[in-house]
Amino acid sequence: MPRCAVPGCRSGYSSATSNEVPFVQRHFFKPPKDPNVLREWNNAAGRANFEVTQRSYICDRHFDEADICTSFQHVVNGETVSIPRGRWELKKGAVPRHFANCAELDLKLCVENVGTNAASVLVAEDDITPVLQSESETCTEMLEHENRAASNAESMEVIMKESSTGEHWFGGIEDLPVYGAWCVQHTDERVVFYKLQEIGGVVFIERAVVINKNSTVVVSAKGKLVPESSYTFINSDKLNFTTLKDAAPFLHLIESLGICNGFDSRLCPLISTSKTAERSGRTWRSKRCAVLSAKALCVQCRKAKKNLQCRQKRRSRKSKYVPLPSALLRNLRKKTIRATVLREKYKRDLLSLKKKLSSDPSNALLSEVLAELPPLQQLAFRTALQSMKAKSSRGVRYDCGWLLSCLLLKISSPRVYRLMSRMKILPLPTSTRLRQIIRGMPCEFGFNKLSLSSIGAFMKTMKGVQCYGTLVIDEMKLLSRSTAIGLDVYRRLKQDGLEDCEGTAAFTRIINDLFDALNIKLPRFGIRSTSKEIKARAIKCATFEEHSQ
Repeated sequence: MPRCAVPGCRSGYSSATSNEVPFVQRHFFKPPKDPNVLREWNNAAGRANFEVTQRSYICDRHFDEADICTSFQHVVNGETVSIPRGRWELKKGAVPRHFANCAELDLKLCVENVGTNAASVLVAEDDITPVLQSESETCTEMLEHENRAASNAESMEVIMKESSTGEHWFGGIEDLPVYGAWCVQHTDERVVFYKLQEIGGVVFIERAVVINKNSTVVVSAKGKLVPESSYTFINSDKLNFTTLKDAAPFLHLIESLGICNGFDSRLCPLISTSKTAERSGRTWRSKRCAVLSAKALCVQCRKAKKNLQCRQKRRSRKSKYVPLPSALLRNLRKKTIRATVLREKYKRDLLSLKKKLSSDPSNALLSEVLAELPPLQQLAFRTALQSMKAKSSRGVRYDCGWLLSCLLLKISSPRVYRLMSRMKILPLPTSTRLRQIIRGMPCEFGFNKLSLSSIGAFMKTMKGVQCYGTLVIDEMKLLSRSTAIGLDVYRRLKQDGLEDCEGTAAFTRIINDLFDALNIKLPRFGIRSTSKEIKARAIKCATFEEHSQ
């Protein structure tokens, strides 16, 4: 059900509908799409804090009866037949005219006409009718209030008459320093009434009323501007005071109103921020505080206090216990049941697999499963099983093929090898372990007959063009003559360690003599390009001679 957007109107709210006796059905209208008519609606509202938009709804109580079509009119046999409409419509050019300019005041001011000069006098709070507006106001009371406000507005308009005799424009203010409890100061443009207060030896202005020559009235209290809704129900530009007699009731009214002190923040300790209220020390105030009020709290501060207390209750309930929705509990219960069923199923499968493995001592089942994997993956899997069975990480025995694969992996990328070893992705031996294994392997200097025979056996299985290739000799160092002589000396001393055979020592001497002759004694023959090329040619010639013999 739509709700009326006019401030203070409760049409469409459930509380207002239930309190109306007898029940009255309200009809709601949306503003027209024509921007000119929409502008007329906003001008008719006459409120700075309310703007009619295309999404707003306004109920029928704000329109004249002549602007609303409540029935269908038909002419039958010369007679007009009226059929009530289920949904009322507005006539073309209809504009809302009934608005309450202040719907939530603690006090409304009535005006009495004094004499025949149409001067207006504001009456104190004891002599007027209080109009604290609640949610259960009926339509009749709203209309009576609007009519009364309109009549009071007409009686409040007083045209300021400037004196032509040279006296001050505000009559009765000449040489008047004090008026009752008010102090008075005046200039050519304004008259200021202010009331002083002393607290702890400090004197400050408690409240002040400024009456300007341009017919505007400004009220302040404790350094804050008092909104117009706190002391009048019409715009302040119509409060035209020209004499002290006109302003006396208004000053008496401002003096009779109390100052809104806000409410204690200890009432809602869990609340620290709010969009509608602001905190100053230990006091909360509404951002729209009326400052002056007939009660200890103004209407806006009472609303802010109620909202913050409701938030405090909700926060306290959440801090004690957070109930889960029933639907969420049902879903969690179902998920728990499914997980329990799967867990029991996997337990049974694992138990049956353990029984099969224990009943097969030859591991035939494991071999059948591994047979479907590539050879290198089979090797990795078997090595992982062996490392799992080992009591200590230092007692693992690695297969030769696995060691060769690990060595190739380390040569290709040492970083990847260290990363996989650290993350334990594969059962890789450490770098220290690899060096120990390589050092324990037999190694001979010069031409290794076993290596050459292995290469020859491998090439016999190759066919055609695959037999063509290059034999690269790497990591070979040729010693000078002095180094060879030094090795002979060490060999004669019978030291324990690596020793060269006679053939290697003789070959080293011959090669060094050859290099000395080519590089030093005969540099003019043009065969000296670089020492590496000379060594390569010499090794090549020696290799061919060795195999030819």
